[in-house]
Amino acid sequence: MLLFSAPLIALFSYVFNTPGTLFIYSENVGWQDYIFYFPFWWGLIFLLESIPYFALVDFVSWLLPKYKHSKYSGGNYNILNKLKLLIVAFFVLYVPIKTHFDTTTIRTTNYTISLENLPDEFDNFSIGLIGDVQVDRYTNNSKLDSFKDKYNKLDSDIVFFAGDIVTSGKTFISEAVDLLCSKKFTFGNFACLGDHDFWADPQSIEQGLVNCGWNFLKDAHQIIEKDSRKILVTGITHIYSQRITAEKAEKLMSEAPAADLKILLVHQPAEFLVQLAAKYNYDIFLAGHTHGGQIVNHFFGIPYAPSTFETSYYRGYYKLNNMQIIVTTGIGLSLAPMRYHAPAEVVNINLTQKQ
Repeated sequence: MLLFSAPLIALFSYVFNTPGTLFIYSENVGWQDYIFYFPFWWGLIFLLESIPYFALVDFVSWLLPKYKHSKYSGGNYNILNKLKLLIVAFFVLYVPIKTHFDTTTIRTTNYTISLENLPDEFDNFSIGLIGDVQVDRYTNNSKLDSFKDKYNKLDSDIVFFAGDIVTSGKTFISEAVDLLCSKKFTFGNFACLGDHDFWADPQSIEQGLVNCGWNFLKDAHQIIEKDSRKILVTGITHIYSQRITAEKAEKLMSEAPAADLKILLVHQPAEFLVQLAAKYNYDIFLAGHTHGGQIVNHFFGIPYAPSTFETSYYRGYYKLNNMQIIVTTGIGLSLAPMRYHAPAEVVNINLTQKQ
């Protein structure tokens, strides 16, 4: 019953026109979360993970008697039933433990990328990438401190924020902005707009970051110089409520200033933007948005997540032609109050010359 309690409460709230009073819109985690919301998501993950194995056991139990020479007997039923109990016991323990670990811990992911024709001035140049910080009611002080520690320890020359500083509303904007304002990087801090930024208060978020030295790029270019060499940063706004057209994106990229290193930053890693960036010889494509799937289930070990229906670039490192693509799993949460097989991260990318 607990599995269905959360959607039933949401439906009741919608029918009686009181969605704003629903506990998930509270500023703090309450008893309802522990009784209804967390068990709902644990139960859903448990079902999605265990059903393929239950189906396999049932298929075996159906198949065995079909063989004429099978020694299939009632004893085999006991073995199969015990196997089902083992499956239940495993996932009942594994799902809460894994979700707790992936939700509360933040790792630093390091990439070393070799680029052709990289100038000597950019050999061992390092790039930081963060995204989807999404400070909200589920972001406790321990996780905030962990993020701040990882972020401040980034030994990067430049940092990029791929959008979504809060999940919703204005309550946590000041706290989230203070987090990102805690460190300035030698060659600059660059940000683009995320979906949740737009839905919360885009003006306050942009102004808060700009006031502490961030460069907020909205369909714009910026050139940075390092020892007479140039880095081009192109920031694009591509979110659900404000999508850039392919024509506008191509015009923007085609008119980009010449540079020795070209970097594109966008919130959503839309495939047409990836294709265009590769066409116009960008070296690095940086994005967030997907949370790495956030909840990644497995079909006999094969991962699948809703994010994969939106883009094939949903987490980690990819390469298209000579362009390197990094999509961060981010820090925070959307919809579900937990992560599963999609641990939070801050990213450091070290550039080297391709030998």
